[in-house]
Amino acid sequence: MIKKTTNPLLGRSSFASTHYQMHQMTLWGTLWKGIFLLILVSGSAFSLIHHLASLPLEICIKRTTAFLLGGAFFGLMTSIPVIFRPQWSTFLAPLYALSEGIFLGAFSFFVEQLLPNTAITALTITLSLFFTMLFLFQSGIIKGTDRLQGIVLGGFGAIFLTTLFALVISWLTGRPFMGMMDASLPSILFSLFSIIMGALSLVLDFSHITRRVKAGAPKYMEWYGALSLMITLVYLYVEVVKLLVKLGLRRKSRS
Repeated sequence: MIKKTTNPLLGRSSFASTHYQMHQMTLWGTLWKGIFLLILVSGSAFSLIHHLASLPLEICIKRTTAFLLGGAFFGLMTSIPVIFRPQWSTFLAPLYALSEGIFLGAFSFFVEQLLPNTAITALTITLSLFFTMLFLFQSGIIKGTDRLQGIVLGGFGAIFLTTLFALVISWLTGRPFMGMMDASLPSILFSLFSIIMGALSLVLDFSHITRRVKAGAPKYMEWYGALSLMITLVYLYVEVVKLLVKLGLRRKSRS
């Protein structure tokens, strides 16, 4: 039985073809493509941070906002088509990585002005979570079961509804509610919950990729699987940053 995953890029229909081909998806191929995407994300992010740091303050603020919104928009536009045309991931995955690198570079630069050293700490935590979940999956301690699938789906549903509710409250009151600048205890717990769901989603991604490799999926699915992991890692990094900012603001308010 083919199981589902919370990541829309790893949906059942994406691996419908089970024909064994000469060029098939492999774990090593997916790994190396994932590393390549990570290099693109990191390279574009660090290049943008260096560029923004060299600008006058007024221009820097305007460009940071433009890069933040632009990177997020193009990242979304390059990931959605792949859900319906997984073979397009061969060229859209690198474009997504570059777009998200720009988004993360602007996001990280903004956060660094707010709380120095937050970005590097968040990156360390994100990579640690990735390797921890990979170890737990490989050792069989956590498996991508239907039960875990249901838990994660329910968790992300709760996150989505809470986020919508928070946006409405913030709009009505003019104050941050459950967002990055809200250092209240419920907001901190919400960020922790979001990170846990993201980490568990990695296990489902690992499980789904492994099964498709065994099923002999086409070679282009390596790009597809790598892109899916990259999307989850970007989500995790952003959520970790938000948690660190909340904790930092909470410490400042008490000092």
